[in-house]
Amino acid sequence: MRNMTQALVLVCACLLVTWDVGAAVSKRPEKASQNGISQPKTKAEAVIRSEAGLNIQEWGIAIDAIFDPRLDDLIPGYHVVNLVLTNRRGEPIELNTKQDKWYIVDSLGKKHTAYNHVKQFKDALWPKLPQKMRDMLEYPHIVNAGKSTNIDVFLPKSVDLFHFREVIWKSAHFNKEFNILTNYEKELSIDQKKEFDLPKKITAEEELLMEENRGQLNPEAASQVSTPPNTPENSQPQALELNEQGTSNTSTPQASVEGFIRVK
Repeated sequence: MRNMTQALVLVCACLLVTWDVGAAVSKRPEKASQNGISQPKTKAEAVIRSEAGLNIQEWGIAIDAIFDPRLDDLIPGYHVVNLVLTNRRGEPIELNTKQDKWYIVDSLGKKHTAYNHVKQFKDALWPKLPQKMRDMLEYPHIVNAGKSTNIDVFLPKSVDLFHFREVIWKSAHFNKEFNILTNYEKELSIDQKKEFDLPKKITAEEELLMEENRGQLNPEAASQVSTPPNTPENSQPQALELNEQGTSNTSTPQASVEGFIRVK
């Protein structure tokens, strides 16, 4: 009788062990089968890629970026890159000065950290700036539904921003990284010098010589043609600057942040 009881206890113990193993296996994550081979589930994509100005439909946002060298030294020794974040979602997007991270990738593919507030690199300068400028350069805290906001980020002037190719935003609100390709990436092959060269103007003497070579010029008409005096039209164009309304004004010595349209 005693031997039978021990045997019964042993059988029950074996059944319990078998049940525990089966339960543990059933709780494992499901695996997708591909070509008969089990594959582990992949983690959700943490990096979102898009192009500047385009709506990222799944997330309901768009990001655009502009660099204008005329704003250099607005904060001494630093570039300013102007970003526009558009919220097409049904709820606000929260921004955080300390937790949000911004980066600029230059034309050579090198990644540079961008400051999103002057106090992060020139704390003593911030309270000395005019109040209006501080209001414009302040990092926003929220982007309301259906609205856009302006974000200024700063990089040292040692960073070459000519045709920068990418903007990266590590968002604390979404807990995602957004990689935004700029339009400059498509224009790297353009010869900028040839693009901005002005066409050569032909003088009156050159026109006469061309006509004589063609044998179409009347000698009496040639004697009546003289070189026109130097007029403002023949002078070199002045550098374009911006006035307070954001329009062209060649008399202003330097552009200011007030000359740019803001969406804050």
